Amino acid sequence: MCEIHLKKCSYAANYYSIVHRQIDCDSMTWRRIKKHFMDLKTIVKNHTNPEDLSEIYRKITIMKAIELIEEHPRGVLGAIKVPLAYVIRKEPDVVPIAIAANPLRVDLPYGTAFESFYDEMISCSNHSRAAYLEDNASALNILVHVLKGTSLKSPFNHSKGTVMAEELSLLLLSTIFDPTNGKPC
Repeated sequence: MCEIHLKKCSYAANYYSIVHRQIDCDSMTWRRIKKHFMDLKTIVKNHTNPEDLSEIYRKITIMKAIELIEEHPRGVLGAIKVPLAYVIRKEPDVVPIAIAANPLRVDLPYGTAFESFYDEMISCSNHSRAAYLEDNASALNILVHVLKGTSLKSPFNHSKGTVMAEELSLLLLSTIFDPTNGKPC
């Protein structure tokens, strides 16, 4: 029994480390940990990644393409079980959470500014962790696959350096669509 409790506490401490939340008496109370971190463990265990996105083609609207590209990485878990959306979020730098500005919800393990574990992980996971490079490569593979049918595929087929998925996503959302008709180039 003690081993199970210890595993739950370890899982909670790991989560708080990922989202840069202080590990203290409030965040590690047993009433917060006993149910919710078992829930998170079950959510991650039962998670299945969505099917691969199809390539962008001329008949798809710009809004639909952007929606698909922004939503798909939210459903794909990376190396440390954080949705890949953290790799391509608009603000790559994480400002440590100010406890006063984003306190934990009552009896829940994530802050009041977030609707779920995954929302907090996407917003607060750091790009300097070791797993980031692996997650970046996964996100980049998804984006390059989606771009196969566009004129943007060629700049990313070279080996002159690492292309960051966040850079590609910004480029993707700002340049691959024809502004005159909103269709992919």
